[in-house]
Formats: sequence, C-alpha cells, structure tokens
Amino acid sequence: MEWALAILGFMFFWSTAVVFAGLAVGAGRRMRGGEKRSVSNGSARTRFACVICAHNEERVIARPISSIQAADYPAGLLDIVVFADNCSDRTVSAAASFPGVKVLEKKTPSSGKGDVLAWGLDEIRGGGHDAIAVFDADNEVDPAWFSEMDAQLRSGAHVVTGHRMSLNPFVNLITGWYTVYWNLMNELSNRVRSNLRLSSMLTGTGFCFKTTVLPEEGWRTRTFVEDLEFALFRNLDGYRVCYARDAVFYDEQPVSVKPMLRQLNRWATGGLQILRFYILRWLGALLRGPSFRLFDCFAIIALGACGSVLLLLNALTLNWRFGLWFLFFAWASAFLSTLLSRHSVRALLLPILTFPVFTVILSMTVIYSIVMPQRTWKPIEHGK
Repeated sequence: MEWALAILGFMFFWSTAVVFAGLAVGAGRRMRGGEKRSVSNGSARTRFACVICAHNEERVIARPISSIQAADYPAGLLDIVVFADNCSDRTVSAAASFPGVKVLEKKTPSSGKGDVLAWGLDEIRGGGHDAIAVFDADNEVDPAWFSEMDAQLRSGAHVVTGHRMSLNPFVNLITGWYTVYWNLMNELSNRVRSNLRLSSMLTGTGFCFKTTVLPEEGWRTRTFVEDLEFALFRNLDGYRVCYARDAVFYDEQPVSVKPMLRQLNRWATGGLQILRFYILRWLGALLRGPSFRLFDCFAIIALGACGSVLLLLNALTLNWRFGLWFLFFAWASAFLSTLLSRHSVRALLLPILTFPVFTVILSMTVIYSIVMPQRTWKPIEHGK
C-alpha cells in the first residue's frame, strides 16, 4: 500500500506541476505578445477525408454534414464520408441526400467505434487524401476548423485535436457538468500540455491526423476508448498530439442519468483496458527511450484509475482531511478551467459548485468498472 500511495502521489505531483508550468508558459507568451499560432502561408492545401461514424443517427446526421459543407475552406479539398454502421433507420438516406456525400454501409457486426473506423478507413485508403478528420454524428464544426487544422498540419504537426465545446451546455445540471469537464480538458490538460510541447489527449471526435501516420495495417484498436489507444500508439511511434485551440467544434452531451452512467462506464472500462493491455509495452518503450512526453501520455490515464481507488479508500476510512482537499481541488479546477474558457463563470455557477458530485460519480464509475466492466459497446442516443 505504501508503494502504491507513493506512486500515486508522484503522478499527482507530476500532473499538478504540468498544469502550473503550462499556465506559466502560456502567461509568459501572452505577456510577450500572445500565444503562438500556426498560420498558413498562402492558400489551403490539405485535402481532408471527413469521416463521420453513425449508428441510427437520422435525427442528427445533418448537423456535421451541413456544418462541414459550410466551412470556410475550399470545398474541393473536403470529401465527406459517412460510415453507416448497421443502421436500421433513415441515416443512410438522410446522409445521401446531401450532394457530394459518400455513404459506406457496414453490414457486418461491429464491436465498437474503433471497429467501424478500422473498416471504413480501409475502404477509403488510397483515395489521395492528405489527412483524415474524425467526427461523430452529433457534432457541429466551426467554419474555421479546417483552416486551423491545415495550418497545424502544414507547420509540422501529425496528429491534432480541436477545441471541444458542449452543444447543449445549459439544458440541465448534467450537461452543465459535462461542459465544465470539457473546459477542464481543454484548458488544464490539452492547452497546458501544448504550451509545454507534451502530447495532448484525443477525446473521441473533432481530431485529425496525416494519412502517413497510419501504419501499414491501418487503424487497429481493441478497447472502448479507441481515441486514447490511437494517441498512445502514435506517442509510441514518436509523434505527439498537438492542440488547436481555435479549431472549435461542438458535441452534444447526455441529458439524463442513464446515458451519462453508460458513457462514463464505457470511458472507465476503456481506460482500464489501456492499462491492462499496454502498460508493459509503454514501460519498455520508456526504458528504451526516456522522455517526458511518453511518460506523461500514460501517466494521465493511470492517474484516473489510481485516484479513484484512493478516493474510495479514504472514504471508507472517513478521512475528512482528504475529503476537504478533494472538494477544494474539484472546485478550484472547475472554476479555473471555466475562467480560462469561452464560457461565463456566472452561467455555469451551479455546475461549478456541484462539480465535486460529478467527480465522485466519475470515480465511483471507475471502481464499478473494475468489478463490472462494460462488455459490449452501447451507443448514446442523440437528438432526443
């Protein structure tokens, strides 16, 4: 137990140090005239395959397609492809009604989104694209998203994640919690790591990568968090995930308890799968070529699982000091990340004040997933 607590303490110290160092570097850049942005010289050149994974999404499939087609980017450099996964509704016909949209129908069983991406990317491979942009069927894309990504890719980036914002931030307390959570991921994870040239994290959608980073066997993931798994693979290959704060996209959040718990269970199960499947591979790579980037990309995944166990142990022993520290940390993170974000603190005051509740739910979901992991992919219904 002492060794476990020592390791956890070190990982927490590391994560906290990264946040403060990243904020300090960002503040220094602003004092010197602003944070550095990648700006394209001349006209856009990156040709994107914009892939949208969809399973029975007739209610919302028009969102990403319409917003991509309305992007401030040459239409001839944007090929929209919908990967329709065993759809039994009107998703296929709704997507195909948009001119220029290609719909690929997958009719064989799928084990999750990673399986759909592997199948679909194999289908479009060799199509002359420079980069793949990955979206979900409930997304909306800011007009400048592709220009920002083009600038990043032409400046040397290989994998880039955008700035994820909630499409429905003020529906109720649950969507408010998610909005604060994504503020935290944007401002106190991806942004600070970008400032330090560490690797940011992929969050399932709204990211792109050069086709050259895909290995010969294509997209091959086997966990429920194919985004984290793909990011880990690329870090092992020597690439880092860059962050484009001005590449904004919007994502619909769950509005009720049941889909929220289902999604959190999937995230937790996937994170535990990452630890189980890849810890030895990661450790071997770290020993062969030590680097802060490689250490950090795995440490932040491990910290979530280890922190949840520590929270449970302290709750069982009625450690009130830890409880006070936990409340302060959750509140401070929620407040600071929202203060740095594009949202108003006043508009999200209740989700910020109650954010420790969401953090406890997330942690207890990790504990539950250790005992009762999600066995099959359970999609979240959108557009209700």
